[in-house]
Amino acid sequence: MNLAIFIRRAIWLPVWLLFSCSPGTQPVTNADRIVCLGGGITEIVYALDAGTHVVGVDTSSLYPTAAQELATLGYHRQVSVEGVLSLRPTLVIASDESGPPEALDQIRAAGVDVRQIESPADVDSTIERIESIATLLNRPERGAGLIASLQNDLETTREHLQTVPEAERVRAAFIYVRGAKVLLAAGKYSPAARMLELAGAENALDDFYGFKPLQAESLVAAQPDAIVMLTRGVESIGGPEQILELPGVALTPAGKNRRFIIVDDALFSGFTHRLGQAIADLGGRLYPAMQSRLSGVQGQRDLTATD
Repeated sequence: MNLAIFIRRAIWLPVWLLFSCSPGTQPVTNADRIVCLGGGITEIVYALDAGTHVVGVDTSSLYPTAAQELATLGYHRQVSVEGVLSLRPTLVIASDESGPPEALDQIRAAGVDVRQIESPADVDSTIERIESIATLLNRPERGAGLIASLQNDLETTREHLQTVPEAERVRAAFIYVRGAKVLLAAGKYSPAARMLELAGAENALDDFYGFKPLQAESLVAAQPDAIVMLTRGVESIGGPEQILELPGVALTPAGKNRRFIIVDDALFSGFTHRLGQAIADLGGRLYPAMQSRLSGVQGQRDLTATD
């Protein structure tokens, strides 16, 4: 750790501990039986050493593997009230994308403490989410440790990626697929575009905002050097060999060079304490010459200890 990082930590850590409760967030009184709705929520709860209290998760909770052994409650955007209540939870921690709202209201009406946490799309909001969940579970010191480690990982990764010459920056496109019917491209200000930027790439599809249906003409015009996709999405279309069949892909530099980067769903999309690992992983695959230097990022340690 360099001196500058150490000084920032020394100043920042006690301040965070003093003002750890973000606005509207207060510690819960009973977290003995927790239901997590949202993969990122689950990751952070486990990383805060509260995994032994989790009794149920939604289908997006892919990490850590211990979470996959618990009762599964369907997708967090389509919450089953009966399924949640059958687990007798004392606390439900849900992303702000969970719902429908009336389902969460019914769970509250049954006497369960339901807390919703904002879904992050950048570094600052990721830190805020860790802070909020650590406050809820009354684990500020563990939360502070996760954030300090994350910040160190990000600093290390950023320092390495800054050495890549501007002329060698990769133009990348992120494509989200789910079977034959869902095919979306990530434009500017989307979480996927932010991940590309953090990993040192230029988002080739920057002429629109958010996500929109992929158009072959737009992809060909963008001329991406690499195409980034999620593992489960690629599996849903029959495997990597089918990527060239997607509209326009074969006519791009990425398609001609078969430069497809397939990333872990939870790691790439989670925006959790593993964000530094996710960026280092993607950066190393975008810039193979950097891979050995980025492989030492601390976030690649498994932070899933339990009580």
